[in-house]
Amino acid sequence: MRWFETTLRVRFNEVDPWGVVWYANYFAYVEAARAELLDRFRLLPGELRRLGFTAPVIRVRADYKAPARFHDRLRVRLGLRPSEAAKLVFRFRIDREADAARIMEGETEQVLLRDGSILVYKLKGPLKERIEAMSRWFEGDVTA
Repeated sequence: MRWFETTLRVRFNEVDPWGVVWYANYFAYVEAARAELLDRFRLLPGELRRLGFTAPVIRVRADYKAPARFHDRLRVRLGLRPSEAAKLVFRFRIDREADAARIMEGETEQVLLRDGSILVYKLKGPLKERIEAMSRWFEGDVTA
C-alpha cells in the first residue's frame, strides 16, 4: 500500500505551556494532509456538496507515542483502508522528521450522506469514480 505524505512545521501557537503540541492539534495536522489529498481527487467538502453529499467523521482512534514540540518538522502520512461500504477509512501516522520518531498513529472513519442525512450504502456516478480513482492510487496504480 502506498502512503500519501506531506510535511509541516509545528508553530508556536500549537504548543501548550510545556512546549508540547496540544493533543487536539495533531488532528488538525491529519486534516491538513487529508485536505491536500482530497483536493487531488476533487473530493473536498465544497465539491462533495455540489454533488449532493457530506462526509462526516464518525469515528477517530489515536495512539500518542511521543511528544512533538515547537519548530519540529513533522511528516504526516495517510493511507486509505479498502472498504466495500460507502465510507472512507483513513489510517494516519505522524513522525518527526529529524529522528523518525513516531509521534502519533490512528484512524478516522467518514460515512457518506446524501442530502445531509441519508446514509449512502452504494456509490454511484462521479463520486464513485473519484473515490475509486483515489483507491487505485493507494493501491499503487500510477494511472489513477
